[in-house]
Amino acid sequence: MRWRRRERQDGRRGKRDGRQRIPTYTGVIKLVEAGLPVLTVYHEHLLNTGRFEMNEAFRAFVDSLHPHRKHLIPLNNGLAADLRQVAQCREELLHATAELSEDELRPRNPREASLVASGALLDRRRSMRRQRIEAARLRLTSARNAAQVRRQAILDVHALIAEDFAVAQAQGWRHHDRCLLRIGRYWEGLVQTHPEGPSLVSILPKPVLDKPDWLTALRWQDTVSAALVLSAAEDADTGTGTGTGTGTDADTNTDTGTDANTDTDTDPDTTWPTPDGTAPEWLRQEF
Repeated sequence: MRWRRRERQDGRRGKRDGRQRIPTYTGVIKLVEAGLPVLTVYHEHLLNTGRFEMNEAFRAFVDSLHPHRKHLIPLNNGLAADLRQVAQCREELLHATAELSEDELRPRNPREASLVASGALLDRRRSMRRQRIEAARLRLTSARNAAQVRRQAILDVHALIAEDFAVAQAQGWRHHDRCLLRIGRYWEGLVQTHPEGPSLVSILPKPVLDKPDWLTALRWQDTVSAALVLSAAEDADTGTGTGTGTGTDADTNTDTGTDANTDTDTDPDTTWPTPDGTAPEWLRQEF
């Protein structure tokens, strides 16, 4: 009902301007020939109203970011700690898979000295080495799982932000389209009462309302910098956090007491868990 009242008001204002010969036919001709927009005071008022209403939809989205930001700060800090733990566990696994040294192959007491000839001492050392490797692998797996859980929690928050952004864009498009409808209703009333209305109809350009960048953005991340400027927050910064690690499990088995089993493991879990591998500074740091 509110929009219908506004449209009726726009039509009445258009008829009033038309009776007052606003704009003049010659003035419109000059503007069209110069490639300039044909505007009246009320037309500009409608454009400014549309821009304001779109801005308010965007501002509401910006305000909705603050609770998400408070949630993401501890999650991202925790993930950074998880990734450090993953790196440490990988180093421990690399150390555990090192070949048996000469010191390890030597007997440590008289009882072990009696086991050298039968090869039982070598079997014992190999068994101890396998146990170290297995324990190190379990710790690495646990650390990776913890990082993955934290990553998923962060992505879940990002999904909520994406939903809020989709709602803001839908509201922005509604305000954009309604503004153009109001402008059309204004000019429709204007040409009905303008003495040169029939001539104006044939030369009047189609009304246009500029679209803000956030309205056509494909991802909410592309609007973060503008959002922070709009909300008077600190400027957004982008940081790329990537990390890769190669853990080589060398388990060699030769006549001298080494097991040969090489496993190259490239850990993808060290990549910073944000879309496209990037995260705005305000999503990662305390203020």
